[in-house]
Amino acid sequence: MSKRRAEDEDAPHNKVTRLTARTPKVRALAEKLEESQETIDALDKKVKELELELDSLMVMNPSLDHYLFLKSTFQDNEGESRARAEAEKAALARAASQFQIEIWMLRNELARKETELKRKDRLLANTGASPKDGAGNSTGNSSKPSKNMDLQTSEDIAITTSRSNIREGKITNNVGVQTDAQTREKTNLATRTESVSVETDIQERLVKAGKERKLTLTFRYPDDNSGPMAMPEEAEPSPPTPGVDWIEAAQKYLKIDGNVEYNQFVQVWAATERNKTVTKHGITHRPVAVQRWMNTKGVKRFSSDNDPTIDGDFGTSFPALVWKWWFSIQPKKRGSPVGKSLPQYKGQWRTLDRWGEDGWVVLLAALKWWWLSIGKFESAKQVEAKSDWGTALQEMKDTFTAVASGSPVACP
Repeated sequence: MSKRRAEDEDAPHNKVTRLTARTPKVRALAEKLEESQETIDALDKKVKELELELDSLMVMNPSLDHYLFLKSTFQDNEGESRARAEAEKAALARAASQFQIEIWMLRNELARKETELKRKDRLLANTGASPKDGAGNSTGNSSKPSKNMDLQTSEDIAITTSRSNIREGKITNNVGVQTDAQTREKTNLATRTESVSVETDIQERLVKAGKERKLTLTFRYPDDNSGPMAMPEEAEPSPPTPGVDWIEAAQKYLKIDGNVEYNQFVQVWAATERNKTVTKHGITHRPVAVQRWMNTKGVKRFSSDNDPTIDGDFGTSFPALVWKWWFSIQPKKRGSPVGKSLPQYKGQWRTLDRWGEDGWVVLLAALKWWWLSIGKFESAKQVEAKSDWGTALQEMKDTFTAVASGSPVACP
């Protein structure tokens, strides 16, 4: 009992002792708390001062908001202007490419005209006549002058013929029977002026629509006693220009929607192909799909029904086969490719100077199938595949330009 009472009497003293022991820590924490509060108050005061300063700036500079707005608008306009500039640049590039195609086609047309003129000059030389200018005057130095002779009868027969070649046509008589619908063909006659005589003989016969007449013209030269040359009753149609049909069919077949660069390449090829002699590429390393496609001859080849099966597997394997084939038909002196880049070359292109249905058109068809197969891939894989295809397209375009020029040039 006395012990408990003694503890109760000592309790206040012990409590004071404990509080006294904690006082330094509490005091230190309280001091830190006061310092933190002072810092917070100072920051609040600074924030208020900055807000007041900003308000005063806004009052003193009412155009600040407008400036910020203009800056944002300018940034937006800058992006639009840049996009517009890129679009204009692309349009100019397309226009320049089209201009190059037109120049190329004009050059080919000029070459064709020159070839035709030379051919006509040779024909005139073989018949003993001199070339004539636009007025019909002789421009050559032939020892025997020449002139044009037009023969007409009262029945409106307008036929002109040649000593060496009487071209075929039909005659319209006075009752309106025209056996060659709406056309009467005239051919210039180059004759010698000394003692040339012309004899005519007209024979009639009845037909369902009335009368039909046949005219026989006999030309008598001093050194020519040949018999009469009669115009046949029916004229054979002129043969079509060789190769035009298949080139037009191929051009339509090769077109790829939305691929401007490739389509322009096809146009240049078609313009060049019309003036070339038929030759063939070699079969070394030619892909099986290409060979099967080539087994179909004529216009039927250029039909979608003749296409190979183009799927993902085709797109995976075919590009490597095209590259291998392309490298194999290069001139040996050009050297080996580094990766997929071939060295520059300033030699002859005999191995690539190939035209006709089994010429460059086959390479263009392979490029088309390759492009179509890319669409079977996922989007992520298409990017790399299109890049590889673009490399092949550019390589073939550059080489084609070098080959078609007809002279050894460097291929970029």
